[in-house]
Amino acid sequence: MTDTLYAAVEELSARLSADASTVAARHEGALYDALTAACRKIDGHCGRFFYAEDTDVARYYWPRWDGGIQRWVVDIDDCWSITSVKLDADDDGTWETTWAATTDYIARPRTGEIVDGITGWPTTRLVLRAGTSVRTTGDFEPVEVIGKGGWAEVPSVVHEASLIVSAWHAALRQAPLGVAGFGEFGAVQVRDIKPARDLLVPLCKVGGTGLPAIA
Repeated sequence: MTDTLYAAVEELSARLSADASTVAARHEGALYDALTAACRKIDGHCGRFFYAEDTDVARYYWPRWDGGIQRWVVDIDDCWSITSVKLDADDDGTWETTWAATTDYIARPRTGEIVDGITGWPTTRLVLRAGTSVRTTGDFEPVEVIGKGGWAEVPSVVHEASLIVSAWHAALRQAPLGVAGFGEFGAVQVRDIKPARDLLVPLCKVGGTGLPAIA
């Protein structure tokens, strides 16, 4: 898997240094740990992750009826690259019917669409075309999506929030260059750090407490 950090250790180092220089090499491990913890806290706070998976993963979903647009929709985990979408029509645990993009479903948001002022959104929803049949009961989720999860590029607000959260821990520890005590990350949550929390508002899933299980 590709690197899961949302900013570079050198950026955090420069932000913590009074003259914007990087700290000594002996501190790089502590800064890396701090930034890693900050990124994973952001994932948990938002209920999604912002790095790009580099291998295909199969995930399974139930459809729901959207009365506003009068269409069946399938809400999926963020997917920056979709390889296939298939239907298990007879609930036998075999997804044998392949759906075609634009013909059977429309991926949302559209490529290049700006959502809440943020570009680069991955696919989060499949809107089924009129006439596309889908099973809504049974034991197995009817829709299989195979693709690469996450975001193709880290949103700029997530990049900045990761640096804010990392630096906040340093300030709380009151350590020179913020490199001491980075092993203790449990006390402060992203929601407690207003600048980071405000940046992440458009990216938080409503009611989400984390990513669903991945099959």
